[in-house]
Amino acid sequence: VTNTTAAPTLLTLSKSVTPQAASPEQTVVYAITVTNGGPNNAGGVVVSDELPAGLTGLGVSSSMGGCTSLPCAVGDVAVGDVAVVYIVAGVVATTTGELVNMATVTTTAALAAGSRTQAEATVSVSEAADVVLTQAAPVSEVAGARLTYTLVATNNGPSAAAGVEVVDNLPGGLTLADDGDCTTVGEAVTCNAGALAVGDVVTYTLVLTANSDLEWGSLLENRGEVSSSTSDPTPGNNQVVAWTRVIGEAVLDVSKTHAPEAVTAGELVTYTITV
Repeated sequence: VTNTTAAPTLLTLSKSVTPQAASPEQTVVYAITVTNGGPNNAGGVVVSDELPAGLTGLGVSSSMGGCTSLPCAVGDVAVGDVAVVYIVAGVVATTTGELVNMATVTTTAALAAGSRTQAEATVSVSEAADVVLTQAAPVSEVAGARLTYTLVATNNGPSAAAGVEVVDNLPGGLTLADDGDCTTVGEAVTCNAGALAVGDVVTYTLVLTANSDLEWGSLLENRGEVSSSTSDPTPGNNQVVAWTRVIGEAVLDVSKTHAPEAVTAGELVTYTITV
């Protein structure tokens, strides 16, 4: 009688995460790969993974086993086959720093020396703040009149925004009358908001005079921009442009006369209105 013992199986577990650098409230995807290097099939393969604090599980799928949750019973992995388990996770809004996630694989097969049954992936989470700038300006104004630009900066999060600064580049043809708490050098008005918590709003009002020699019909283009030392995931909403058209001002004089000066009942009276 000859006893035959199956040769141990070389099983390798690897893991990756995309993206490796993320922001709060961003989604990351882990790919956990099981590779069977033979020489025998690996039965009863199970992949386990526990997400670290700072991540919320959003979904699980797999190329084998039809998994929708963890642990994932992949089943039998034949020689040369590869099974992949995917985990979709969301970064919690208050999370920063490095998040290390470990996965483990088990099997009913005997494992060969050199098998790797654990693998980890690290995602680095940095603060991010979506700082938005809006602007209100008159559609038209008369040369020589006062006009007001209102700039509003808002932090939509998910993190606090540090070093927030609003810069307004005034168009030519305007004379600044009041820049509030801002600093003006040339045509650049700089307003330092400092730190803004999530949801904070800061408003700046600039009062100006349109020069009296501005041509009728000309357009005044005013550009504003907000910036922050905190990374901004959507920089496309950091700039605003407003246009104001210079219009003419007419002085109307209205007079009225009648003739004759004195009439008797039944006579006609003529009124003349002159503009």
